[in-house]
Amino acid sequence: MRQFQKFLTYRFHVRGGNFKLFYSVLFGTTILSYIDQVFVFLPKQILGFNWSGIAWLVALLISITLLPRAKSSHFPLIFWMPWIVYLILYLVIDFTFIGLQLTLQYLLPLIMGYLAATFRYSTHSLLWVLQGLAKTSGFIFVLAIFYKLTVGYSPYMAQTPMYLLIMACIILGFYFYTSKIKYLVVFGLLFTVPFLNVTRMAMLVFVVTFIGHFANKRLSSRIGAVLSGGLLLLGVLNSKSFQEKTFYDGSGGIDEIQFNYYDNANMNSSGRKSWQDALAPGLESSPIFGNGPRRDAVLLGEVIDAQTGEAHNDYMSVRYNYGFVGLVLLLFGFGASFLKLFQMSRVNKHNIFQLLILTNLTLFIGFFFFMYSDNILKYTIWFPNYFFVLMRICFSIYKMGFEIDGRL
Repeated sequence: MRQFQKFLTYRFHVRGGNFKLFYSVLFGTTILSYIDQVFVFLPKQILGFNWSGIAWLVALLISITLLPRAKSSHFPLIFWMPWIVYLILYLVIDFTFIGLQLTLQYLLPLIMGYLAATFRYSTHSLLWVLQGLAKTSGFIFVLAIFYKLTVGYSPYMAQTPMYLLIMACIILGFYFYTSKIKYLVVFGLLFTVPFLNVTRMAMLVFVVTFIGHFANKRLSSRIGAVLSGGLLLLGVLNSKSFQEKTFYDGSGGIDEIQFNYYDNANMNSSGRKSWQDALAPGLESSPIFGNGPRRDAVLLGEVIDAQTGEAHNDYMSVRYNYGFVGLVLLLFGFGASFLKLFQMSRVNKHNIFQLLILTNLTLFIGFFFFMYSDNILKYTIWFPNYFFVLMRICFSIYKMGFEIDGRL
């Protein structure tokens, strides 16, 4: 613990105003989204924007201003160019304000990733970034636990575990590399946030991340992870809080739990079945090119008698708005990036770089799971921004090399 405290307080020597500004925006906008939870006297909205919306807007505007000042990027744009072009063309053809907002939400993580890949990284600058991530995660963790203990729930119950998963995944990488129990303890602490709030998909993702982490290469360790992860999952599934939230009658057997909760009449999908039913006609009538940017939000808003609504399933949302063409282009970007990272993981053997790549590969699992149960593509300041930034750090190091500032 003393080493961890030393890491959090150590002053790493980092040069570059743009570098510090970029990462200050990355961490600062995440913290900004929680500002009204810390200073409860603040208004919940300003000019129609809640604090998460303001944070997203700040990240977008500053990122755009940094683009002209950026050096050449090692971002593999070719993987994502079909998706980018398709989004922009569709917006031009079928322009709406909320369609513009959605397009910018989808593009912001790619812009952040592009900027991250323009910097050259050293051990000090990389550890400075990880230090910032650890501090931000610590702040959010403490806030989440405090709220749970005092008012009964944590702020942003869906998004907070998504953010903490990033740190949890890095911590697990250190555990599998060093076999030091202290890292496993930190992972367990982070897991308490989704567990105490009974955030079901988040709990599953944490367990699956533990079982399937790419840094866990030893066969004996893999077997141990599967067994212990399986026991943890069984404990979660049989817990009273999980049973009461999952089943309409308050309890059910393990055999009744399905990943496809849409077709299980006894499982509480928290309204997702109704949203699927509402979107079904549009999915059937426009399967190839979809119905237009953000059309799902308009339709679901009418269903719930609100301004807009969410599908809470990114695969379904992208299909409804952009059709199978859009979904295929999106998944192509993810798939090509994953394969390139996997190739890179077999070439460079520097420990910290290797750990970063293997963590990135593991985060794909969480991303895909959360896309099934929520709107993670739109939760830019909590997960996608960090996901693409960490990925593009790997590409930058792979292309430009890694400056060693002393021993790690």
